[in-house]
Amino acid sequence: MQMTDSEIVRSYKEAKEKKKQIEVLSQLNACDVAKIREILIANGVQFPGPKPKKVKEEKTKVVAVISKDAPTLPAEKVIPEFVEMAVNDRLTYLRSTIAIVEERLTKLRAEESELSRWLMHMKEA
Repeated sequence: MQMTDSEIVRSYKEAKEKKKQIEVLSQLNACDVAKIREILIANGVQFPGPKPKKVKEEKTKVVAVISKDAPTLPAEKVIPEFVEMAVNDRLTYLRSTIAIVEERLTKLRAEESELSRWLMHMKEA
Protein backbone atom coordinates (compact mmCIF):
# COMPACT_ATOMS: atom_id res chain seq x y z
CA MET A 1 0.00 0.00 0.00
CA GLN A 2 1.37 3.39 -0.93
CA MET A 3 0.00 6.45 0.90
CA THR A 4 0.27 10.03 -0.29
CA ASP A 5 2.37 12.48 1.69
CA SER A 6 -0.76 14.23 3.00
CA GLU A 7 -2.22 10.89 4.17
CA ILE A 8 1.03 10.09 5.99
CA VAL A 9 1.06 13.51 7.68
CA ARG A 10 -2.62 13.26 8.65
CA SER A 11 -2.17 9.76 10.05
CA TYR A 12 0.85 10.86 12.06
CA LYS A 13 -0.85 13.97 13.47
CA GLU A 14 -3.95 12.01 14.52
CA ALA A 15 -1.94 9.27 16.24
CA LYS A 16 -1.78 9.20 20.04
CA GLU A 17 1.60 7.48 20.05
CA LYS A 18 3.55 9.36 17.43
CA LYS A 19 6.77 7.36 17.66
CA LYS A 20 4.98 4.07 17.10
CA GLN A 21 2.95 5.57 14.29
CA ILE A 22 6.10 6.31 12.30
CA GLU A 23 7.00 2.61 12.46
CA VAL A 24 3.47 1.60 11.41
CA LEU A 25 3.55 4.03 8.49
CA SER A 26 6.93 2.69 7.35
CA GLN A 27 5.53 -0.86 7.35
CA LEU A 28 2.35 0.14 5.51
CA ASN A 29 4.32 1.97 2.85
CA ALA A 30 7.11 -0.62 2.56
CA CYS A 31 9.86 1.88 3.33
CA ASP A 32 12.18 2.62 6.17
CA VAL A 33 11.45 4.92 9.16
CA ALA A 34 13.91 7.52 7.86
CA LYS A 35 11.83 7.96 4.68
CA ILE A 36 8.64 8.56 6.73
CA ARG A 37 10.46 11.10 8.92
CA GLU A 38 11.77 12.79 5.77
CA ILE A 39 8.22 13.07 4.37
CA LEU A 40 6.90 14.44 7.68
CA ILE A 41 9.69 17.03 7.96
CA ALA A 42 9.19 18.09 4.33
CA ASN A 43 5.53 18.71 5.17
CA GLY A 44 6.23 20.91 8.18
CA VAL A 45 6.01 18.39 11.02
CA GLN A 46 8.38 19.25 13.84
CA PHE A 47 9.65 16.59 16.18
CA PRO A 48 10.17 17.32 19.88
CA GLY A 49 13.73 17.56 21.07
CA PRO A 50 15.17 15.21 23.66
CA LYS A 51 13.53 15.29 27.08
CA PRO A 52 15.46 17.38 29.59
CA LYS A 53 17.27 15.42 32.24
CA LYS A 54 15.89 15.69 35.75
CA VAL A 55 17.95 17.95 37.96
CA LYS A 56 18.70 16.61 41.37
CA GLU A 57 17.16 18.77 44.06
CA GLU A 58 19.40 20.79 46.29
CA LYS A 59 19.74 19.39 49.73
CA THR A 60 20.84 21.17 52.85
CA LYS A 61 23.50 19.44 54.87
CA VAL A 62 24.78 20.01 58.32
CA VAL A 63 28.32 18.79 58.68
CA ALA A 64 29.71 18.02 62.10
CA VAL A 65 33.43 18.50 62.53
CA ILE A 66 34.75 15.92 64.96
CA SER A 67 38.21 15.99 66.46
CA LYS A 68 39.98 12.84 67.62
CA ASP A 69 39.24 13.69 71.28
CA ALA A 70 35.57 14.52 70.76
CA PRO A 71 32.88 11.90 71.26
CA THR A 72 31.37 10.45 68.12
CA LEU A 73 28.22 12.27 67.05
CA PRO A 74 25.44 10.70 65.01
CA ALA A 75 25.53 11.59 61.33
CA GLU A 76 23.29 14.53 60.46
CA LYS A 77 20.30 13.75 58.29
CA VAL A 78 20.00 15.37 54.89
CA ILE A 79 16.70 17.20 54.43
CA PRO A 80 15.69 18.45 50.98
CA GLU A 81 15.36 22.22 50.98
CA PHE A 82 11.77 22.16 49.67
CA VAL A 83 10.76 19.80 52.51
CA GLU A 84 12.35 22.06 55.09
CA MET A 85 10.53 25.08 53.61
CA ALA A 86 7.18 23.24 53.61
CA VAL A 87 7.61 22.18 57.23
CA ASN A 88 8.58 25.71 58.27
CA ASP A 89 5.51 27.12 56.48
CA ARG A 90 3.27 24.63 58.29
CA LEU A 91 4.90 25.48 61.65
CA THR A 92 4.28 29.17 61.03
CA TYR A 93 0.63 28.47 60.22
CA LEU A 94 0.19 26.31 63.32
CA ARG A 95 1.81 28.89 65.60
CA SER A 96 -0.40 31.69 64.29
CA THR A 97 -3.50 29.48 64.62
CA ILE A 98 -2.54 28.59 68.20
CA ALA A 99 -2.12 32.30 69.01
CA ILE A 100 -5.61 33.04 67.65
CA VAL A 101 -7.14 30.12 69.57
CA GLU A 102 -5.36 31.14 72.78
CA GLU A 103 -6.72 34.67 72.41
CA ARG A 104 -10.23 33.28 71.91
CA LEU A 105 -9.77 30.97 74.90
CA THR A 106 -8.80 33.93 77.09
CA LYS A 107 -11.98 35.75 76.05
CA LEU A 108 -14.12 32.65 76.70
CA ARG A 109 -12.62 32.18 80.17
CA ALA A 110 -13.32 35.81 80.99
CA GLU A 111 -16.93 35.44 79.83
CA GLU A 112 -17.33 32.20 81.80
CA SER A 113 -15.95 33.86 84.90
CA GLU A 114 -18.25 36.86 84.51
CA LEU A 115 -21.34 34.64 84.07
CA SER A 116 -20.38 32.54 87.09
CA ARG A 117 -20.05 35.68 89.24
CA TRP A 118 -23.39 36.97 87.96
CA LEU A 119 -25.10 33.64 88.74
CA MET A 120 -23.63 33.57 92.28
CA HIS A 121 -24.77 37.15 92.80
CA MET A 122 -28.31 36.29 91.60
CA LYS A 123 -28.52 33.29 93.94
CA GLU A 124 -27.54 35.45 96.93
CA ALA A 125 -30.09 38.13 96.21
